[in-house]
Amino acid sequence: MKSTLHIYVPDSYDDVHRKRMVPPIYPFKNGAHSFIEKAAEFGAWTERVQLVQHLADADIMLPCYYVEYYKENNKLHEFKAFHQQAIEAHVQPVYFSAGDLALIPPLGVYDLFVHGIFNPLSKSNLEIYPNFFPDPKDKYYHGSISYHHTKSLLPLCGFCGQAYAGWEKKYTDYARVIKQQLKRSIDKWSNEAPPLRSASYTRSKILNSLQHSTRIACNFILEKKYRGGASHATEKEALSLRYFENMQQSLYIICYRGTGNFSVRFYETLAAGRIPVTIRSNDLLPFQGMIDWEVFPMVPENRIYEADKIIAAHYAAHSEHTLLQLQQYARSLYEQYFCYQGFMQTFVDRYLTKTQQS
Repeated sequence: MKSTLHIYVPDSYDDVHRKRMVPPIYPFKNGAHSFIEKAAEFGAWTERVQLVQHLADADIMLPCYYVEYYKENNKLHEFKAFHQQAIEAHVQPVYFSAGDLALIPPLGVYDLFVHGIFNPLSKSNLEIYPNFFPDPKDKYYHGSISYHHTKSLLPLCGFCGQAYAGWEKKYTDYARVIKQQLKRSIDKWSNEAPPLRSASYTRSKILNSLQHSTRIACNFILEKKYRGGASHATEKEALSLRYFENMQQSLYIICYRGTGNFSVRFYETLAAGRIPVTIRSNDLLPFQGMIDWEVFPMVPENRIYEADKIIAAHYAAHSEHTLLQLQQYARSLYEQYFCYQGFMQTFVDRYLTKTQQS
């Protein structure tokens, strides 16, 4: 098998837009020069990647920035030119979209990595990539994950976050969605338009129904505003600590989408070594076909108000030992696939394998 992935980056690096740089490129443009320095800071995968000067020498073509950067900075002509050059050279174009709503380029053949997608059947070239954040094991749990070893009478379900949303919030969300749908109908280079639904209102109703259930025990911290309305760094850090302490105290964590069709909480739950309860929303889970997500509770979109029954059935079906194994499995998934180093290892493996097969 080929050992080095050759990446051609068609544009130059601008330090002003450093935060808009795509994940595979960052280690090579941030001032860390030697292989040893890169591997120590970003992972051993960096030793298997080489940026090449000529498109003809590349396995993939990867622009330096997220797709949104080119739209926001009136550089779509450059982006389209990059794409056309890669197609003519028979080199695989690879793009990343950032933010809640994916920007899907109306071009030909390419691979696109997104956080979430509302119509997963519309494109076969879409891949899900995680949100990256500091590992709570190191930042909040003093270097170790503590697991729940004993079963209580009822499964303990945690949630910490924005949960109050009335009719006013519901229709505010409707107006925002309609605006995006209109924008998308006019401009195909606009971000994806979500369906007409208020995620905040739906989340509020789901959590309310769970609180009234006798099948589960709830450990909920419900906020009226996103991140509790915190505006200062010290307030945000205190809320983050409380957030991960809530996870640590709970066995199951309720995960439902936000503005985009994905849940950051889902990845944070895996990182915390807890069992995610995924409320489905016609979403696309990452690494489908490689990971058996059905070992965790999955709540179908048409049964969102039966989440308590699904959680209770899952809890009853497992012993203390297998519940411990599920928690450890969740953490191992984060380490293997969803932390930055883990995801990038799979990224390099993916394209080295594709190169070998072509």
